Amino acid sequence: MRTGDALTAFAKGTDARVAVSFTLGPLYHLRHVEVDGDLPEAVRGILGLHDGDPAVASAVLAGGGRMLTALQEQGYAFAKVDPPSPTRPPTLRFSTCAFTS
Repeated sequence: MRTGDALTAFAKGTDARVAVSFTLGPLYHLRHVEVDGDLPEAVRGILGLHDGDPAVASAVLAGGGRMLTALQEQGYAFAKVDPPSPTRPPTLRFSTCAFTS
């Protein structure tokens, strides 16, 4: 009997024990993080990404957001930070991440 069928066979209001498991895929890392463009000294470290960090999409995108906010707070009202352009060789578990400001 399939799991779905077994669960629907329970009477309404009956508790069921369910075990959930998952298998993580490979962990990728940032091989190199670079920023193209001229940045004020006060903004240089705000990205918060370093070579060798895990390549977590939310962290990479948040870094770009932090950089844009810092530029705007420094008076660059029309600052623009393009989304990063990651590159990854197909057989290796690392990525190069480039931001353009």
